[in-house]
This record gives sequence, C-alpha cells and structure tokens, in this order.
Amino acid sequence: MAQENLEESLFLEVSEHNAGDIQLCRKIGFLLTGERKKDYTDGSDALVMSAELSSLAED
Repeated sequence: MAQENLEESLFLEVSEHNAGDIQLCRKIGFLLTGERKKDYTDGSDALVMSAELSSLAED
C-alpha cells in the first residue's frame, strides 16, 4: 500500500512576533514550511512550521 510509506508530520502555527515560541520550535526540530499572511486579528502573519514525528521521537 502506498500510504504505508508516508511519514507522519506535525504542523503548527505561531505568530511572527512570538520569537520565544519560534526559537523553541526550531530547537526541538520544527522547520518553517509556510506563512499565512495577516492571519491574526492584529494583521500579523502566522508562520506555519512542521516536523516529522519520527525526528521528534529521536530527541
């Protein structure tokens, strides 16, 4: 089955202004994978980050 070869990923969003959360996410293995323009009510962008679950389990 083709689905057996798919790796599972975890996605999250964080405000572009939340430097502490961005740093923490990068430290534990998340990578920046996208951006949602003006996603928050204050007009700021949301950064989309993802990590493969298998890489998070290794730490």
